[in-house]
Amino acid sequence: MQAYLYRLSGDYNPLHADFNIANAVGYERPILHGLCTLGICAASLVTHMMGGDPAPLRSIKARFSKPVIPGDSLRVVFYRDSGDSAEMVRFQCWAAKGRVEESRGDSSAFSRLVVTDGVATIDRAGKAKL
Repeated sequence: MQAYLYRLSGDYNPLHADFNIANAVGYERPILHGLCTLGICAASLVTHMMGGDPAPLRSIKARFSKPVIPGDSLRVVFYRDSGDSAEMVRFQCWAAKGRVEESRGDSSAFSRLVVTDGVATIDRAGKAKL
């Protein structure tokens, strides 16, 4: 279902929705849109690094290194890099096949690095320029 929602962004690539196309290019099933993966990273950043307030987020970018399959568990890891008034947060995202209960100490299951070189800029001092 998510694949059809993300088509609203203008990405009509059948690799995200069509099992036959996904199989033809070597995937077991359609892959998740990169925009969805980035959105999961951004939501995690807002929740864990910004106290739930998205207003100070100025920019976010990343490189997708491997595909995410719908149903994979994702783990986002953040690294702070403070500047003057803006704070840079670097991040990576790791995937594990299926559902993983990290609370049981099963973080070793996250063996696939799917997002690298992630950088978000947070401006806690300034106001949104919208």
